[in-house]
Amino acid sequence: HLHVSSDQFPRIRATESVDSTALKTRYFNGEVSDDYGFSQLTFVYQWIEVGERAEELLAGERPTAGNALRQSLAAPRGRGDRFFFEWRLDEINVIQGDVLEYWFEVRDNDRIHGAKMSRSTPRSFSP
Repeated sequence: HLHVSSDQFPRIRATESVDSTALKTRYFNGEVSDDYGFSQLTFVYQWIEVGERAEELLAGERPTAGNALRQSLAAPRGRGDRFFFEWRLDEINVIQGDVLEYWFEVRDNDRIHGAKMSRSTPRSFSP
């Protein structure tokens, strides 16, 4: 007797904490689980609104609303794993008037049908 079970979507949960002395630094603690394992964990953020920037702040590229930026993190191991991440918003030149949305994405390791992706609950930040 052969029993076939379908490959489930991975699950992800992330909590965020903020140090009141460093409001532009976000700390994340998360858990992922999947029935067969993982291929990728990514932190994603995008500007929803872009505040007015003075010329001297435009030395780098001006942020574009709606353009999602991805940062790959270490792929989770096994069928369940924990992750920790620190996001320093001062490194991406967030200013008054900006509104950002951010979340984590995890992909399973299904090489036959393509990796299935799940996303944590999106959050937003505005200084």
